[in-house]
Amino acid sequence: MKTKRLISTISYNSEPFLKSLLDSMVSDGMIEYWYAILHQPEDDETKEHFHLIVQPSFSIDTNSFRHQFDEIDPNNPLPRSCMPFRPSKSFADWYLYAVHHKGYLMWKGEVRKHSYNFYNFIGSDLDLLQAMINECDIQKYRCYEMIYLAAERNVPFSALVAEGHVPIGLINQFRTLYECILDDSVTYRGGRVGHEGIIHDGNDPIKKI
Repeated sequence: MKTKRLISTISYNSEPFLKSLLDSMVSDGMIEYWYAILHQPEDDETKEHFHLIVQPSFSIDTNSFRHQFDEIDPNNPLPRSCMPFRPSKSFADWYLYAVHHKGYLMWKGEVRKHSYNFYNFIGSDLDLLQAMINECDIQKYRCYEMIYLAAERNVPFSALVAEGHVPIGLINQFRTLYECILDDSVTYRGGRVGHEGIIHDGNDPIKKI
């Protein structure tokens, strides 16, 4: 696929390799900027991984681009790599998922065990990253975040319903999420497949490490 849109992927590369490769791409004018954040495995995952977003400077072939992330691992006969790159809906969507924003995930009908913040990011220009974050509109996720925090504080679900915080038509969905939040060992994806359950092509990076 050829594109000059914002693209993202899941990377299983080492941090030194990832930083060196991407910083050189910025210096060479291939990409404008990049950001990544290391995620620890959720309950249904086994490997830590980076969520990576890249802004190409011009139209690139994502298949060829991906092969540049093949990293020789002296402890493994097969190289580390990354998932195929895909166009990102927006920076805000990528960022809110990257930090596992509680309200955003609940809006999507999901719950995660781990959460992150600005200081977990690495990238080409953290000042620009902060400016981009400041431009993200998170207002519509406020009510979901409020319910999440209420669950963390053991506010009874019945009280949330009685006070009108839970939409009547979504009571069952919210109850499921509420119960997952109470059990902080649970990762809930709302029926979606985790990263390690996704194989985009025959070149599966999970089997390489």
